Amino acid sequence: MNIDHNFFSIFNSQSLYWAGFIVACGSLSSDKKKIKIELAQKDSAMLYKFSKQAKFNGKIEYYNKNNRNGASILITSKTILNDLSDPSKFGIDLNNLHNFPKSLIDNKLINHFIRGYFDGNGSFYIKKLENNIEQKQFDILGTKDFLETCSVILNNKCGFKPEKIYKKNKTFCITTNENNTISKISKFLYKDSNPQTRMLRKYNIISKPSKVILGLDLSLNGTGFAILNDGYYISSGKICPTKTLPRGQKLSIISSSICDIIEEYLPEEVVIENIFVGRNVNAFKALAMVHGTVINALYKYGFYDGILNSITASEARNISKSGKTKENVFDFIIEKYKLNFCFDNDNDRTDAILLSLARHYQLIGKDVIPKKKRKKKKKNEKLV
Repeated sequence: MNIDHNFFSIFNSQSLYWAGFIVACGSLSSDKKKIKIELAQKDSAMLYKFSKQAKFNGKIEYYNKNNRNGASILITSKTILNDLSDPSKFGIDLNNLHNFPKSLIDNKLINHFIRGYFDGNGSFYIKKLENNIEQKQFDILGTKDFLETCSVILNNKCGFKPEKIYKKNKTFCITTNENNTISKISKFLYKDSNPQTRMLRKYNIISKPSKVILGLDLSLNGTGFAILNDGYYISSGKICPTKTLPRGQKLSIISSSICDIIEEYLPEEVVIENIFVGRNVNAFKALAMVHGTVINALYKYGFYDGILNSITASEARNISKSGKTKENVFDFIIEKYKLNFCFDNDNDRTDAILLSLARHYQLIGKDVIPKKKRKKKKKNEKLV
């Protein structure tokens, strides 16, 4: 197993975030030489994020235990354990891993540590009340020691003073459903953060709907991609593996290219064109392989249902009112964004831009196309 043994030697927002995550999801082995990070399988993308940032090449273990699907990694680094427990650094008591390290209480970057812990052991969710009123809910679980200290910090930073610490099953909980308080908490938690130190599933619940969106018009020989930020054009391009390459090599190039795009632009949502069954069975099989390869690559970066979306070409055209043909879409996009494209070479790019734009419109509530009003026939009007 290889890892950056000095990852926690540097005291910054990144190392603080993952220290908090370990306090929430970590456990010390019986020989006190290893730390296991363990969480629900649906959030295993966080393990990929940590592995990439800490240059960890160990295996991610998947399991089913007591009808619970989980994933875990095992860290065996004496340097990392020493840095985490060093009172002059993180001051984490490895024998009482889930308690709040008192040496961090007055740290200026404490929000990153609490965000890491929250991503491992907290939740945002929204309840629908009568008349479509939305009520937000913030919960954070932990030991009584951790929550008592955390409550003091949240009170100082956000004005949130829990009425009490509730007992919840075998653990404790603090909670609030006051929208104004939750807004303050979210601003505190996510201040100076980035997608690499956020669990997108939770962040997307509380963040504004407009965001950086990656659109992918998938094809084995020419996959178009586009990046929009709040509906504004940022970049686009086309992934074109050499046509004579074996199919497996083409899929590998597409997958690695999309990973490069994600790391460069850090999108917070991805939208792909929904796969369809056409008359050409071989073409459908090839497209299905591309979809599977791409979805597998996206999953490793935390993109799954809710932040990985699919839209049919006709839905995207209806949402954007861009016309019925590829030519209509091309003309619509180059006019909207003043792009100097050529249809024969760039229509895959404009299709990808349209997918991103359609998803942006859905997020801001423009996905309903008003129906044309039918003229009412007058009572005395005669049919001709």
